[in-house]
Amino acid sequence: MKKPIVGLTLFFMAGIVLGRYLPFSFLPFYIFSLILFGASFSLFLKRKTPLVSLFLFSLTLLVGYLYFSFTYFPHSPAHIINFASSEGEVELVGRVVSRPSEKIFTKRKRVSFILETERIEPFRSNQERSSQISSPDVPDKENTLYGKVEGKVWVNSYSLYQNLGYGDRVRVRGKLRLPRSAREKGDFDWQRYLSYQGVWVELHTGWVEMLESSSISLMRWAHQNENHLARAIEKTLPNPHDQVAKGILLGDKERLPPHILTSFRRTGTAHVLVVSGLHVGLILFILFFVLRTLGVRSKIVAMLAFPVLVYYALLVGLRAPVVRASFMAGVGLTCLLINGIPR
Repeated sequence: MKKPIVGLTLFFMAGIVLGRYLPFSFLPFYIFSLILFGASFSLFLKRKTPLVSLFLFSLTLLVGYLYFSFTYFPHSPAHIINFASSEGEVELVGRVVSRPSEKIFTKRKRVSFILETERIEPFRSNQERSSQISSPDVPDKENTLYGKVEGKVWVNSYSLYQNLGYGDRVRVRGKLRLPRSAREKGDFDWQRYLSYQGVWVELHTGWVEMLESSSISLMRWAHQNENHLARAIEKTLPNPHDQVAKGILLGDKERLPPHILTSFRRTGTAHVLVVSGLHVGLILFILFFVLRTLGVRSKIVAMLAFPVLVYYALLVGLRAPVVRASFMAGVGLTCLLINGIPR
């Protein structure tokens, strides 16, 4: 095969798809891997190269399957999903690891964010808290909902205290539950959407306590810049034009009127409201067009483009499409810096 990287990539992708739909079992995987490895080595000794390549590609498929199975599904006994069956309310301590988004839901402001959990505790009244403080040497050993945990939780907060930012350490109170799956074929699968972000549990709360504010954080700085740009757009443009502009420029379509969002979907242009590689391409095009028109050399423009791409990726919350497009653009800019523009 002249381009083995293509075959390896395709088999690795096939392994990832296989891992999504086929449950992992260690013994069959171990036996099958040994058979493939032994067959590949035996064929290599017999100099049967085409068959060796086929078996090596099959091993790549297994690697993709193993990679997805261990990075996608939670396996740790301390994972927060193991506590989702608890009947009572719990208190979680953790850090905000996503940009809090606001939305008006049933005439109430709701702030949603992802919480990287650190500790779980059963909900206790003030009297119980005081007795625990007065007797710190007597731990509640019978309660299993106590101790360190790991994993992410999708939090919907209706608390009056909404001044949250990326990296803040907070305590939230509520009942854990599993996200809903699609009821019918073709419906939006909320559970799958969250699972691809590493989130398997959600919590609704009306109580959020700030424990530690992250004053120095690159993501928090980017979040503040996004808020500043959003306010500038709101002051400059009338409603609903400001919401459309925020959706196109920043990917913020939470407050977009439903009838306008429906119109975008009916016309097949809803994708412009989601930040993607298109936005990265437009930024690079405008940057190169303006600076090249002013006579700036291509390599200097390429060097200036790197921090612009990083800033925009942070500005929109390091969303996967923008990160991928920025990485590919970075590769192209690096080639431009090394070799220049071919003539």
